[in-house]
This record gives sequence, C-alpha cells and structure tokens, in this order.
Amino acid sequence: ETVETLGLVRVYTKEPGESKPDQRPIIVKQGATVAQVAMRVHSDFANRFRYAKLTGPNARHQGERVGAGYAVRDRDVLEFHT
Repeated sequence: ETVETLGLVRVYTKEPGESKPDQRPIIVKQGATVAQVAMRVHSDFANRFRYAKLTGPNARHQGERVGAGYAVRDRDVLEFHT
C-alpha cells in the first residue's frame, strides 16, 4: 500500500544552508501541521519556532515561508527557523 492510501504524509527536513534534505522522512498523518512535525523533530523546535521555509513539489515558490499552522503535504521539505 502507498502512504496516500494509509492516510500518511512524508515530510523531509533540511538544515538551513544545506542544499539537500535529510534522506529519511518524518511520517505524519494527513492534515498534520508544521508545528506537529516540529514537535516530532524536537520539542525545542516547537517551543522556539518562528517560521519554516517550504520547498519541494507543493511549494508555490521554493523557499516559501510557512507558519506553524500550515498543513503539510506529501514530500514537503521543511527548513525550520527558531
């Protein structure tokens, strides 16, 4: 089964200044927010979150700024800024 049929989303993270995202995705349920992904990475990320930069196939433009409430989509790449 694919992640879509299971209601899951693959989200990749990227360090600021790096060109490539981490190869291992964070798996979350469809409808999960950036804040929920940040919490999965580390609780400090969620507590000190300012914004994230979104790249990948779902971004309106590469490096689009998104807030904590943005609902992530499959294969989003997030770069967290605290």
